Amino acid sequence: FDMIWDCTFLCAIDPSVRERWAEQMRSLLAPRGELLTCVFPIGDREGGPPYAMSVPLVRSLLEPCGFHAAAVRDDLPLEEQHRRPGDELNSVLTRGTALISWRQA
Repeated sequence: FDMIWDCTFLCAIDPSVRERWAEQMRSLLAPRGELLTCVFPIGDREGGPPYAMSVPLVRSLLEPCGFHAAAVRDDLPLEEQHRRPGDELNSVLTRGTALISWRQA
């Protein structure tokens, strides 16, 4: 694929298979392709899904598979952070969102 959009998929899978997710992204993405990840929910939380995410966590999964972060937006205004349709804007105050564009090295 030339582009893969992971919109909160990673936070839904069991932590024990996260490395397989990263390897699968590498195998599916074309050499000059782009992986766009919506990292959510950022913050402290127990259990899941959704499981707690962070930018360093996603880096630790994708960088060993040969990805590098081409762009990181971890300072999104409230209006641009991930939330379900119908959720009030203040629902994002306790869980952050980051968008990261990844390329294969």
